[in-house]
Amino acid sequence: MKIKKGFTLIEMVVVLSVMAIVAGTLVPVGMQVIERERERVTMENMGTIANAVRDYYRDVGQWPPVSTGNQRNLAALYTNPGVTGWRGPYVASNFVSTDAADNTILYDKWRMLYRAIPDTTSPNLILRIQSAGPDKAYHATMQGDDIVRQVYVGDLTISTTNSLKGITTIAEINAINTALNYYRARNYAPAITTATTWQNALRQLQTRSLLPGTNGTGTYFSDEWGTTYTFDGATVSSSNLR
Repeated sequence: MKIKKGFTLIEMVVVLSVMAIVAGTLVPVGMQVIERERERVTMENMGTIANAVRDYYRDVGQWPPVSTGNQRNLAALYTNPGVTGWRGPYVASNFVSTDAADNTILYDKWRMLYRAIPDTTSPNLILRIQSAGPDKAYHATMQGDDIVRQVYVGDLTISTTNSLKGITTIAEINAINTALNYYRARNYAPAITTATTWQNALRQLQTRSLLPGTNGTGTYFSDEWGTTYTFDGATVSSSNLR
């Protein structure tokens, strides 16, 4: 008759020790793999956010509105903040969620809010998007394990037509050209011709109370950027509209 022999206490201790060593080796490796994947996805999402910010800037002519301090509100990329020229959303609907676990437009893969802060040296041209990184701590200098993506807009052609200044300028141009047409239709003298300067033409329109102001000065002399309107003898235009 054979008697089945089990593991001795010493053998079990040895086996458990080996398993502990293996586990102690694999767990850190596994965590490193997870962290690298989080970094990869966060950087990829930050690239998408950067492109969306550029599109937003191209339409609106400025960064998203301030949320806290000097930080910009990235929610403006998918919800109209009430600014002129907004034509979003600038990110796909599947990129937005109210849950920090998968809201990739506001939160990184460590479930920390992205920060979007204008660069101190070029605040109107560079926006720095910051992830706190694995340690979940924001560094003021954006160093350490922070992940930073810069958004540069100096190469963009901004549509000034859709900006607030553009809309106001267009309204002024329409009012001026309407007044010019009325002046000619009434055959007022002196006639306004191609030889007439814009200041003199404006003075005549003001004399007839067709536009506010006096002596060829005032609101209608220049556009919202302070540039004198271009006058060809028939209509006015602004060189700043594009």
